[in-house]
Amino acid sequence: MPSFEIEIRDETARRLEALSRYGSPARVRKSFILPTQDSEVPCALVYFGGVSMTTDGDANAGAPSFVHSVRLVVSCLVKANDPEELELELDDAANEVLETLLTDPSWLELIDSVPQIDRNYKLHDENKRLLMAEARMIFTINYSSDWEPRVPDRFATGRIRTGDTPGDINAELNLPQS
Repeated sequence: MPSFEIEIRDETARRLEALSRYGSPARVRKSFILPTQDSEVPCALVYFGGVSMTTDGDANAGAPSFVHSVRLVVSCLVKANDPEELELELDDAANEVLETLLTDPSWLELIDSVPQIDRNYKLHDENKRLLMAEARMIFTINYSSDWEPRVPDRFATGRIRTGDTPGDINAELNLPQS
């Protein structure tokens, strides 16, 4: 079973496939590998960029529980053909991703919060064969998890025995369950 971080990545990619900017069928990849062919651009890359887990509550009491801060990366790649229009095109692509995800109630229901989004632009020159630009957004996504212990025996009944001769204690106790 994939981790919840991978589930978030997959659900994000599924929603971005509806964007016509990336062709039909949409070129949305769940990978951080940059495209190498001209025909693969424009495209969107969606990938898991790491996670930090911080204790939720008293770390020394009860079952472990955590607040996860996931870094989900969405990269919008476009051909860098027109330098005059490039920044506007990157800005449009990034805003389209933000509009798609942050206004989708079913995507927002997957998580607890989005406390931060970092956005930057970069130019890629792959051996002078493919000139493309990237609008990269790093979403910090928070969600919580609880890790209840797995107890193989609920210890619902106990048996006390001191021996096999008459007068020895031989009792069975039914323990209260909460």
